[in-house]
Amino acid sequence: MKLPVLRVGAVKDVERFQDHLHSLGLEIPCDSTVIAGSDSPLRQPLSRAGIHLANRIAVHPMEGWDATADGNIFMTDVATLRWVRGQPWKEILTGVAGSEILSKILDSDVQSDNPASVSAFLATLEPADAAILSSALALRPIESARRSYWFGLVQQEIRLRKSRIEGSVRLNFDKPEAYAQAQAELNGVLELESRFASDFKNLEPAT
Repeated sequence: MKLPVLRVGAVKDVERFQDHLHSLGLEIPCDSTVIAGSDSPLRQPLSRAGIHLANRIAVHPMEGWDATADGNIFMTDVATLRWVRGQPWKEILTGVAGSEILSKILDSDVQSDNPASVSAFLATLEPADAAILSSALALRPIESARRSYWFGLVQQEIRLRKSRIEGSVRLNFDKPEAYAQAQAELNGVLELESRFASDFKNLEPAT
């Protein structure tokens, strides 16, 4: 059975959304009128594990949308590529959106100053990815820019992990097992952060 594919932009009202749910055989409750103002469910307070929130409005970070980790910048210099491989990159890139190519580069033995090595590596990529990486090889940013990019990526990823895990610690305050697991994860991130402390300091703007 082929299910209908609905373009999100085509959903102009609640009725259209409900019709689509019906066509899929789904039963998902959906209010026909949005409750606004002080009566809105999102405006109601919430208390959990001793934490009191004034409302239920939350902002979810768009991870991976404000930076790319495709490895282009690291393919421009063999010394920088070797240097990044010496970093704990597997710890950092796990779960980072858009880091697949960079992970492939770092996990391979490709040498960016060896045309034959580069050609062999590019042949393992999808044509579109290979074309982008080939173009990047023509750009030669200075070494400081490459390293600043890496440390900026690391700093952003650690901040995202800390924010997520700290939230888990707070929410599981009354659940000993889950709390202990979240605290252990947080300790691991803090340990990773401490290893980059001096590098992060150099990224801070001068005051």
